[in-house]
This record gives sequence, C-alpha cells and structure tokens, in this order.
Amino acid sequence: MKEFEFVLKKVYRQNGIRIFLMFFAFMLPTHFWKVFVELLVFSGLLPRDIERGDDELSLYLPIARWQLFLYEFLSGAFPLLISGMFALALSANEDIRWFEFKEMLRSFFSMPYIYALCVFSARYLRSHFILPLIFLILDSAFCKTPWRYVSPSCQGSFISGIISLGAFALAALLYSGDRYFKEVKA
Repeated sequence: MKEFEFVLKKVYRQNGIRIFLMFFAFMLPTHFWKVFVELLVFSGLLPRDIERGDDELSLYLPIARWQLFLYEFLSGAFPLLISGMFALALSANEDIRWFEFKEMLRSFFSMPYIYALCVFSARYLRSHFILPLIFLILDSAFCKTPWRYVSPSCQGSFISGIISLGAFALAALLYSGDRYFKEVKA
C-alpha cells in the first residue's frame, strides 16, 4: 500500500489541477469527447514520465515497474470513473441515464487502450500525446464503418473490449519486462 500512496502523491502533485479540470470535462456526454479527455489525463501520467526519463527516478524507490504502470493507470482512471458516476447520478431523464450508463461502460473499456497506446507511443516512438491523438482521430473517423466492432476506442462490441484489455496487458508486459529483456540480450 505504501507504493500506491507514493504514486498517488506523485501523480496528484504533478497533475492535480489537470485531473481536477478533466473530472468536470468528463461529464460531457459524447463518447469522442470522453476519449479526448481520457487521452489528456493518461498522456500526462506515466507516458510523459517515460518520454522525459522521469520514470527511472521513481524506480529507485522500492516499487516494481508493473506496480508503477498499474498504479499510475488507476490514479487517472478512478477520478474519471467517479466523474462518470456523478454524471449518471445527475441525469434526470431515464433515457439520458441509460445513455450515460452506456457511455460510461464504453469509456471504462477504452481507458486501458488509450493508456496502453500512450505508453507504447512514449516508450517506442517518443511521443506521449501527438501520435496517440492522431491515431485516435483516425480510429474515430472509421467508427462509422464496420471497423467500430473491433475499434478499441469506439467500443462497438465485446471484441473491441477484449482488444483494449489485450493492448493494456501487452503494454504492461513490455513496460515491466523491458529491463529484463535488455539484460538477457546483454
């Protein structure tokens, strides 16, 4: 639990105002807007630290790479999920409440994908925001086609949720195992 407290303090000291503002911005109902807010939140966490090389500083403390990866994700996902629940609770109409619930579920499954996309991009392409933004815009442009059924950001089916969680697991494995793979090659 000490590691999670450390990550929470670090994240909210560095990004507290951004997360606070995104908490309220996430209440807007459109899915594309929610994906953009998720990108703003998640790109400012571990991916920004990876691009700057600051993630290595955190690893000098007794925290494992997988813990840093997971805890940074959770510290960004919890405020967004709570914001979605507030929007759901504040909905007056039953139809609007059902729409907000579906949007919250879609956002819940797109969060791991967006975080994984930002980590991949920061780790291997050295761009924690611009390249994921371009990819998400292109992905959203194709969501009017049958692509929406496999699109991890549009979340049009169960398969897209599995793809999103698979990308998250792969990013966690590559990030936490990256040092191990480098040592084995050397």
